[in-house]
Amino acid sequence: MARIWKEANNGRRYNDAPSNPLPAHARNLVTHEFICVSVCSFTFRFESKDEIREHISFFEKKTHPTSRIPNFPEGKGPFFRWHSQRWYERLPMYLQEEAKKERVLKALHKAIALLETGKL
Repeated sequence: MARIWKEANNGRRYNDAPSNPLPAHARNLVTHEFICVSVCSFTFRFESKDEIREHISFFEKKTHPTSRIPNFPEGKGPFFRWHSQRWYERLPMYLQEEAKKERVLKALHKAIALLETGKL
């Protein structure tokens, strides 16, 4: 059973992150919220519907793009290639098993539906 809720965004990507990009006096001015979806012992945190749709399109594909970065970005050297990592490379591998993938897709579609109806 998936759990879906909203959580205040206080200027950090995650609540336990040590670094904070916003100064202390400006954190209360931020009115953004995360959309949190907990499914299969993993919690996704999204900032927008578009981000959820991007995850849905990733999980709907049978094969996934390569993790290799073909060219160095301008002004970057080989060290950048070693350190860069896309969001889908940070996902746990067990989420890509067929049974879990179906549960994740169902939860993400439910989150989109709740956002569109305004019930979240």
